[in-house]
Formats: sequence, structure tokens, C-alpha cells
Amino acid sequence: MFRTKDTPQNLMPKRVTDALKANFSDQELVQLGRFATPVEVAAGTNLTLEGTLGQQALVMVEGSASVIRNGERIGTINAGEIIGEIALLTGELRMATVVTDVDSTVYAMSPRDFASLLALCPRLEKRVSTTAVRRMAKA
Repeated sequence: MFRTKDTPQNLMPKRVTDALKANFSDQELVQLGRFATPVEVAAGTNLTLEGTLGQQALVMVEGSASVIRNGERIGTINAGEIIGEIALLTGELRMATVVTDVDSTVYAMSPRDFASLLALCPRLEKRVSTTAVRRMAKA
């Protein structure tokens, strides 16, 4: 029996790897493909709700979303960005609501899968933690 090397292309469509390759290494894409579930969401879908418990982390693959805190739009999420990481890293309630601007594709992970992804990808873990700290500082 021969084993082939896992590549991102073996685990996810080319359009996904193309959208994410600027923010994720090949190894990180392989692990993301193993742990995340692709989900198609319609425009206007709430991906997170401010003040609620974090149940998942998401990676925006296609589309965009608005970040809203206290009823005010404070930012935009684009392809390659992670959503919901702060609540999973800290155990605190969601700091903002994130609503899709257009029909979008996200990769969704449970808290356990998100933790596994970060454990297997230390450089990604550092980037995610740095991003979380920056977002919290802006709050």
C-alpha cells in the first residue's frame, strides 16, 4: 500500500485554496481541510451575535461580512480572516455581531477542532493570538 502526501488540493477545492493561500501555509490549509466544515451562507446571515457564548470559529473563504459592536459597524471581514476566535480563546462572550454582506462561504470549526488546528499549527496559533489581542485592544 502506498501513501500519498496530503496537499491542500486533496482536501479542499482549488477556489478555496486560492482564496486562503495568502493567509495560510500549505500545512495549515491541509489541517484546516481536515478540521473545518464548508458552509454556504446567504447574505444577511448572522455568523456571530454580540453577547452570546462562542460555539464555533469560522474562516471566511468567499464573500465578506460586517463587524457590528453596540449597533455600530466597526469593520469588515474578508477572505482568509478568522471570525469568533476571541470567544474561543478566552471563554468570554462574543464581542461583536458579524453579518454577511453577500452570499458567502465559510469554513466552520467547533471549539475542539479549532483548538486541535491551533495545536498542530503553531505559527497559525501565534497569528490568531496576535489578531485576537489587536481586536481586543480596539474594543
